[in-house]
Amino acid sequence: MMVSVSFRGSGCWVFAAFLLTACGSTTPAPESDGGVPADGGRRDGGFLDLDAGPRADSGGSAPDGWATFEGIPGCPLTYPVRADAFPPPIKWVDCPSSLNLPGACKRIALGFERPTQSNTILLPQGAAARSDGSIDLTFQVFGESGFDWRAVDGSGATRTLLKSPRRGCGPGTGHGPADGRYALHGYSDSSRATGVAIVGKIGEPPRVAKSYTTQPSIFAFRQGIGEYKGGLRLLDWETSAETTLVPGSSPAFTDLNQIQEVSPRLYGNAGKPFSVYEYSSGTPKKIVAAGRDVGEIGSFAASQERIFWTNIVPDADRLNYTENARYVQALGADGQLSGVRMKLPSVEKQGYSPSAKIGCDILVRAYLDPRPAGDTLGYSTTGGL
Repeated sequence: MMVSVSFRGSGCWVFAAFLLTACGSTTPAPESDGGVPADGGRRDGGFLDLDAGPRADSGGSAPDGWATFEGIPGCPLTYPVRADAFPPPIKWVDCPSSLNLPGACKRIALGFERPTQSNTILLPQGAAARSDGSIDLTFQVFGESGFDWRAVDGSGATRTLLKSPRRGCGPGTGHGPADGRYALHGYSDSSRATGVAIVGKIGEPPRVAKSYTTQPSIFAFRQGIGEYKGGLRLLDWETSAETTLVPGSSPAFTDLNQIQEVSPRLYGNAGKPFSVYEYSSGTPKKIVAAGRDVGEIGSFAASQERIFWTNIVPDADRLNYTENARYVQALGADGQLSGVRMKLPSVEKQGYSPSAKIGCDILVRAYLDPRPAGDTLGYSTTGGL
């Protein structure tokens, strides 16, 4: 399993291709009732006893099966604590026939209650396979006045739900789960400055790991809570104790993007020119250096066995980059490059795209077509997978 996020951009990048692989593992059969037994008891996954009423740490009472989480100033979030308060499972339907992937592609049916007509209805946050092969997905659903943050299992059942009272505050981007845990930034105003890091296990109530007066970016990693704010830090899941992986003054933090976890290591693309670094030890190590036949690293994807990356060159108007070569090389057990780098075949130049994942020896990429000449948008709006 890998987690990746992207900060860099001319324009907005949306990573919509998730490689959900747990090589050699078996995925438990989904439960038709969404995993909540009729008597409200517990299943083997440690989910909250949904009929037991509010937790002592819930911060409020639970009228009609809802408790209140008071962690965000001026923006109390509610969450369900009884089985009958959860929404019905999401429904999966076949993808459009135009994708030419019969039986191999499903999408979420946008049949949510009272969806907004003036904003995004559903905003994906992330997806990941747990070590046991089961799947977690996280996303936001926007309504007429407020919105929800949901964590859903592979059968479509909602396991964690945070409901914001209005669109101007609430749970922000969380970039996806990690082995059954979630971490996201909760904000209390439209500037998203004042807020908290909301964390927890999927199926259990949320808690505050840290409070902020400036906006951070928060990620869930297997080894801890990632915090991107004036540097990259790792917070302990239980104690919130902090470890600095790279300070903000380091060249290895300059424009840091595409953070990926390949347990027990963290990788990212940073620097001028861009290179791939490892951040796990607290002293950044340069893994793929710009230079030689690679002038600057564009996208990359790492696994336990190998690493993929692209070479990028500035466009003529220097508004963005174009990819003109793609490489792959083995990663040794020590996390360093080994063997010979191989140049992959390429039919044409492509627009720069930061999206790439490797799992089970399969590379998945969201690619962009070359940007049309003279297009002042700065990046292409068409591409594929």
